[in-house]
Amino acid sequence: MTDFPVADAKRPTPAAGGSSETGPAGMTSKAAAAVAGGNWDLQGGWLVSRPISSPDGQWKGTETSEAPEQVPSRALLNDGVWHPSADGGFDSWTQDRTGIHHYHVQATSGLSKAAAVQDPSKPNAGDVFSVTKKGVNVHAGPELEAGITAVFMPGTEVRATGELRTDHAGNKLIEVEAGHRKGWVLARLLTTVSQADRGPENLAAVKQRLKAYQAGDYKRDVTEVIEKARAHIAEQLAKKVPNPTLVLDIDETSLSNYEEIEHNDGAYFSKGDCTLEPGAACGVPAWEKSARAKAIGPTLELFKYAREHGVAVTFITGRPDDPEERAATMKNLAAAGYEGWSGLIMKPAGASDTGSFKTNERRKLVEAGNTIVACVGDQWSDGEGGYVGKFFKVPNPWYYIPSHANPDPAQRHLN
Repeated sequence: MTDFPVADAKRPTPAAGGSSETGPAGMTSKAAAAVAGGNWDLQGGWLVSRPISSPDGQWKGTETSEAPEQVPSRALLNDGVWHPSADGGFDSWTQDRTGIHHYHVQATSGLSKAAAVQDPSKPNAGDVFSVTKKGVNVHAGPELEAGITAVFMPGTEVRATGELRTDHAGNKLIEVEAGHRKGWVLARLLTTVSQADRGPENLAAVKQRLKAYQAGDYKRDVTEVIEKARAHIAEQLAKKVPNPTLVLDIDETSLSNYEEIEHNDGAYFSKGDCTLEPGAACGVPAWEKSARAKAIGPTLELFKYAREHGVAVTFITGRPDDPEERAATMKNLAAAGYEGWSGLIMKPAGASDTGSFKTNERRKLVEAGNTIVACVGDQWSDGEGGYVGKFFKVPNPWYYIPSHANPDPAQRHLN
């Protein structure tokens, strides 16, 4: 074995508990206590660092590479404790051609294994990363020459689709999505995100981000979805399908309740009047019966396109089917510009959950001889169960209706 090249550093002894006597510099970890239990045999790697004494008695580091000659390209674990690997651990060290020391390590941590293995250069579908302080351009394709469609600002959290490409210049790009934006970004401009890094979210800050999205990118994202729906309907019409029908949801799909949502600061009040006076809560049933919701512009244009091309339009909504609510909904649709639709199906009292109710009603339309060419909604439950032709989901960052397939909102992008 070869001693370490730093005179004041102790040579580590391999340990099963994840702790050793000395450690390398440059640690940004918040982990301070030794990790109880045995080794986690995660991905090994070559740590680039000069070993010095660590005040809490642990080896720590953040960046590793797959071979000792490489520039560090893999953040194995941001909050981690390093221990000797099975093949000699920190006794396995070398120098690259520039004289930088590399030490072979494994990692152990109090974080979950799932968080530990997330790596922008080896993305798995669903991995969450954060944009570095430089920000990152979002490209339309997996090469830097592809057009830039957006810019993710520093701190933006993105979710990997699992797709990774290397362009002709050797740059690694991964496909990510944030809300309804999707594109290719440079892997080196992302860093691993763990709950320990983030800490608990602040509700006021979350609301401010949602309001900024509603005032900014929301309309663009809705338009993008609706344009795809329109193109799909055109394709179906070219096939001359019989009795083409478009199914639309109402709330946050055809009509916007944002005036009520903003007034209530995102809260839902099931009872009470809705005067929209400052400081007074707005009851949602009263709001709906006031027929003041505005049309969502791109959806209204899709409705008009469908009608102009002989496509019947049926609204299927989770609003309760009582006479007053039905009259108010019909009045609101007309006032917003939705005229000439074929059906308004509302949820009867005692019906099953909203997702199953909508599925059954779409099935009835198909059994009656209609061809549903497209279905548009703001909830995943609007499209589950089949009989949709093709489902198009518009963003809704304000509320979520659980579905059978996805009862946990954490399992899907909610907007």
